[in-house]
Amino acid sequence: MTKQTSKKTIYIEATALARNNKTGVDYYAEGLMQALVDTLPSYEFVCFHFADTNAPLSIQGKNVREQIITPMSARSYRLLLLLGVAPSLERLLGCKTVDTVIFPNFFVYPVRTKSAKIYPVIYDTAYLDTPEYVAPRNRMNLRTLIPRGIKHSTRVLTISKATAERLEHWYRLAKDKSLVLYPAPPDPAPADTSMQLPQKFFVYVSTLEPRKNVANIIRAYSLLPAEIRNEYKLILAGGKGWMDDEIQSELASCDPAQVVVLGYVSDGQKAALYSKATAFVYPALFEGFGMPILEAQRAGVPVITSRNSSLPEAAGEAAVYVKPDAKSIAHGMEKIVKDQALRKRLIAAGKKHAQKFTWRLSAEKLAQVIRANETS
Repeated sequence: MTKQTSKKTIYIEATALARNNKTGVDYYAEGLMQALVDTLPSYEFVCFHFADTNAPLSIQGKNVREQIITPMSARSYRLLLLLGVAPSLERLLGCKTVDTVIFPNFFVYPVRTKSAKIYPVIYDTAYLDTPEYVAPRNRMNLRTLIPRGIKHSTRVLTISKATAERLEHWYRLAKDKSLVLYPAPPDPAPADTSMQLPQKFFVYVSTLEPRKNVANIIRAYSLLPAEIRNEYKLILAGGKGWMDDEIQSELASCDPAQVVVLGYVSDGQKAALYSKATAFVYPALFEGFGMPILEAQRAGVPVITSRNSSLPEAAGEAAVYVKPDAKSIAHGMEKIVKDQALRKRLIAAGKKHAQKFTWRLSAEKLAQVIRANETS
């Protein structure tokens, strides 16, 4: 049975807080939830997850407690969710009622406490807006489960105005039912000095998947004049994604001495890449926000990105904006190389822009809503 406490308790579905090889969802969940814990010291936080998600919990505090669910695996529970027969959260946790529950990973579990306040985080609507770039199984899961979660939510937490607008479009979600909580760039880790990096290079850091427009980044690099390619390498850092046949085909035709694929990189390796990169290339086709842009800007790396979905919110005026086609991306890369004054302006503007985003501001905004809803 869950320990009973006189403190007000906030339950957090902690799959994204107990995972190795973090992605954007994990970094967002960690940053926002840690800031919320720090903002609400008089509350108790119960972070629950299934036993097969077994990395150390990534948030800490005297008011944080971890509860591991053992009767079934996360995969089994997800199947029961899809079938509409999943046991309630109260049953999983062994408690009679819950007051406030945050689901920072898209999906909402059944909650039988009628007065419970439920806050799911929905990061993007790519499964509806660009379904061709989402793996079929993920697309099906999102299309099935997200509408159910929205129906039972108190407020839907989103990471950009663009995502809030798309939720309003697809689900007729009232504007006052969504709450935009911007991410912040994570604190930089110490750079991994063991990395052997070229002197000059363009870098991309994120999952190698089609929605990120990686194939056109590779094509763009191949369109650069030979003298630039001889001087500047292209480094792709990120885990292998889904539906990546086109990306792999482009890579097969590249000189591996010029286009370097690192795979998933640690925080220290990422810091080393940012510390030496000439430019960060991120012309995604659709994004919920684009947190890597803030990471690059904070580290002093000029950004090349696209003017679509949420990316202008992420980059502000501190970026070179390009169209998503290879020719336009190549033009942006060449522009950064040849115009050192522009590069210096982007570095200064990017650092200033990134400072506007803090987890504390987003956590205080969420805490205010949680407190207000307690009395409603």
